[in-house]
Amino acid sequence: MPTNPQEFQANEEQKEFLDILTTTYFVLINNVTGLHPSQISMDDLSTKTFDNHIETYGYVIAKMHLYYDISPDYEPYTEFELFPTLGDAYNHFAEKIMLRDGLLTGE
Repeated sequence: MPTNPQEFQANEEQKEFLDILTTTYFVLINNVTGLHPSQISMDDLSTKTFDNHIETYGYVIAKMHLYYDISPDYEPYTEFELFPTLGDAYNHFAEKIMLRDGLLTGE
């Protein structure tokens, strides 16, 4: 999957899923940071968005794992390293969920 979801040539089912995933992710970020979705970009640094509070970022990432029933495959407190931008975490979830649900084939 491309690192930028907008570059991905998605079919209608994939686009619908990605819209839902984006909304979920941005609402969670908004809930803990107060940032309006129009102020959030996938290119934003996670450390800046979450003011270097790993627990807050970890909370958002944990909620995404819970909502989409994806088991973490990394150690806690490594989120800033693994997902330096908001888009990195988003792509992680998009790929895992789409592969699991048959919306994307392994490439």
